[in-house]
Formats: sequence, structure tokens, C-alpha cells
Amino acid sequence: MSKYTVYTLRTLAAASSAASAVAASPAVLHLAGAVAGSLGLVCSSAITLAGWHIASTETNTDKRLIAGAVALAFAGAMAAGIHASGDLQTAQDATGAAQQADRLYQQQESSRMAALSAVTAELRATQKSKYPGEYAALQKQVDKLSTPSPRQATASQVTQGLADTGGVYRWAMAGMYEVFAPVLLLLAGMFSRRGHAGHATETTGHAHGHDVDTLPATQNLKASAGAGSTLATLPATLATDVDTDENDADTEGETYRYADPWKTALAGIRGRRVDTTEAGNVTRQAVMDYANCNKQDAVYAMGVSVQEGHLEKSGEGRNARYTYPEQALRAVK
Repeated sequence: MSKYTVYTLRTLAAASSAASAVAASPAVLHLAGAVAGSLGLVCSSAITLAGWHIASTETNTDKRLIAGAVALAFAGAMAAGIHASGDLQTAQDATGAAQQADRLYQQQESSRMAALSAVTAELRATQKSKYPGEYAALQKQVDKLSTPSPRQATASQVTQGLADTGGVYRWAMAGMYEVFAPVLLLLAGMFSRRGHAGHATETTGHAHGHDVDTLPATQNLKASAGAGSTLATLPATLATDVDTDENDADTEGETYRYADPWKTALAGIRGRRVDTTEAGNVTRQAVMDYANCNKQDAVYAMGVSVQEGHLEKSGEGRNARYTYPEQALRAVK
């Protein structure tokens, strides 16, 4: 999978999270106000997105569970806001329609009462004995106008009836908003792990295969002859260093360099020729100095070395520390 696929999925997840916030905004802004409501929506959306991202990319199970639980809680709150916003919008639409119906009803009643007054006055002025037919027609009109027009449901009645309808449907629609972001991020995390695993496997294959074969002949001979039962599982270059304490190139004050600088850095780490600090840490700058490579090559070589087991990593981000494994150190001694 292309790295752009991962970026696209994560962008779509962010857009889905933003759409959820927009859908929940009517109820939140109505309850909390414009400033507080907007801030709450932005924070909730960001926490939800970050939680799902950590849950989809973190390798530590405990961190994944905690991040997933936090994201699920905020997603539930967002779904409740979307549901409430749907109820609020429906109620507002229905209230507006009912209020319009009330106004029309009042206009009809005003017209009916005015017509009734006029017909009643005309009926009183008409003598029944002289104009019996006209009198009967006027009396019929009075009887008809005396009956009120059928009244539609008022605004309060319509709004009250909405509370018992469409609840399950609205919850389902609200939940759909919160499904897309975690699904997209989980897919992005899966594709990202596949890409890193494939790249690391290819790199490891080169490091253990072609790269070792291209080492100086003296190193290959020492590697094949010096790997005893205790170090059978160690890489060939590491076994060479254990057997001789130092290889021929280092004895002469030189470092064997590959065409790719990161391969030189990887070989130096595998052979424990990269200097450590007083605390026993292998730093990125030390790798860069040893292999004469740039920052990206040093970081990549250290990452591959961690996957291969030649370095142990503790901490994350700026607090990350890299050391040589203790088991191999005991073997060296």
C-alpha cells in the first residue's frame, strides 16, 4: 500500500470527526453557549480522533486499551450530542410549522367572527313575516358561521408528541457518525504496520544476507570459525567481534563502509563498534559520527537494530533511550 493511502484514510477520519462535531453543534451550542460549546466540540473531537489513532498504531496493549476506552467515551458523548441536535432541529421545525398553523387559525377565526356579526345584524333588520325566504337564508348562514373552524394541533402539542417518536432511528444515525473515524484509522494503522513490516523484513534480509557476504574476507572467515555454541544465535558480525574483540578494519583505525550509509551504521551497531555514553546509551549522534551518515539514516538503522534485537529501546519520543542488550554484553565478556 502506498503511504498516500494511509494519509488519505487519516485525512478522511479527521473529516469524519469534524462532521460529527458539526452535527452535534446545535444542541451543544444551545446548552453551553457559542464560546464554551465550540471549545468543547473542538476538544472532544480532537481527543476522540487522537484516541482512535493511538489505539490503531500503538504496540503497547495497555496504552491501546486506555486510548480506545477514552475515545469510546468521548465518541458516545458526541453521539448523544448528535441525537440531541436531531431532536432539537426536528422540534424547532415542528414548532415553527405549528406556530404558522396557529396564526392561520386565528386569521380564519377573525374572519368568521366578522362575517357572523355582519350576517347577524342583517338578520335582525330583516322581517321574518315579510321576507320569509331571505330570513331563512340569513338564519342558515348564522348557524353555519356560529360553528368554529376545526383547530389543528398547537405548537406545544406537536413538540410534546415528538419526544416519543423516532428515538431508535436517531440513535442509529448518530452512531453512524462515530463509526467512520475509528474504522478509517484502524485501516490506516493496519496498512502502516504492513508497510513498515515489509520494509523492515526486506532490510533485515539484506543485512543478514548480501551485506554480510560483502564484508571483508577476514571477517567472514572469523565469523564462520568463531561462532561457538554460546553465540550460535547471534549474527555473524557480532560473533566475529566476540571472537576477536576487534576486527581487522578497526585494528587499522578504519571502518568498512558500504555504498548506503545506513548499512554502515547498521553494521556498526551489530558489531558494537558505535561508542556509548557513560550511562551506556547508544545515541543517534554517535551513530551519525560512526557511519558519517545523516539523521534519517541513523534513525532508520537504529530502528532496524531494535527489531533485530541488537539494540534495546526504553521510553518514547524525546525520552527514548537505546542500549546494547545485556545478554549479548555478558556473552562479550
